[in-house]
Amino acid sequence: MKKQLIIVGIIVLLVAVGLSGCFEKNNPLDDLNYVNEELGFGFNPPEGWDIITDATHHIIFFHPSDTDELISLSIVKPYVYEENETLYSYSEKLKSSYYTHTEEIPNATVNYTINNLTGKNATINENPAYEMFCNSTVEINSLGWNETYYEMRKIFLIEKNKKLFEIHYISHVYEDSGELYEYYLPLVNQSINSFTII
Repeated sequence: MKKQLIIVGIIVLLVAVGLSGCFEKNNPLDDLNYVNEELGFGFNPPEGWDIITDATHHIIFFHPSDTDELISLSIVKPYVYEENETLYSYSEKLKSSYYTHTEEIPNATVNYTINNLTGKNATINENPAYEMFCNSTVEINSLGWNETYYEMRKIFLIEKNKKLFEIHYISHVYEDSGELYEYYLPLVNQSINSFTII
């Protein structure tokens, strides 16, 4: 009887091993519309948004095809933490970089006034994350012309295995209503929730 149980156990084990090769593991990036396998991430961009360009410090930019307003979603090249860094310490460092200040550029002065800056811990697609919101007034004073616009920015920091992705949703508007920012925000949030890091 004991010998039969051992034989049955071996047969069950062999069948299980044989069947395991019949099922392929799905790549979590397979069902996503934008994939960068080299950097190990993918996501579904907002529906109806076009790719603008790949840029030096950003992997990719997207812009809604139904408006000419300055609205974009961009992904920054991933950052690998230094030895003692954490998601929290990086988010605090990033938050401290947003402050009221003036920049001198050729033939112009740009004044940034921070109206609102908030942040909170989050979880995005089962990964630790941090969300920041920044609302600022930007005044450009140049020779012969002045311009003021409002910038609404939501930043998503998503971490996996000490690799951090930074995603910016930015809306530049000339009225302080935030209407366009709010209009596209549900699409952006849906897109961000699909963000997958492997």
